[in-house]
Amino acid sequence: GADASWALANMSLEPQDKWPTDATWDSLGADEQKTLDDWVDKFENAYSYPVVGWIVDGFFPSSSL
Repeated sequence: GADASWALANMSLEPQDKWPTDATWDSLGADEQKTLDDWVDKFENAYSYPVVGWIVDGFFPSSSL
């Protein structure tokens, strides 16, 4: 498996849109960060998936983590 965060932030299902090896969290624009935060909210609340890990540099500043 690969980190799907980049693809979710960009709303893409294309295999080439996985997390680029030279990208950082700061590579995501404000709109992409908002989209990714919306996905986190959906998985945590709408689908009730448990949080099983988080990104080391703390990109997701959620009080539930």
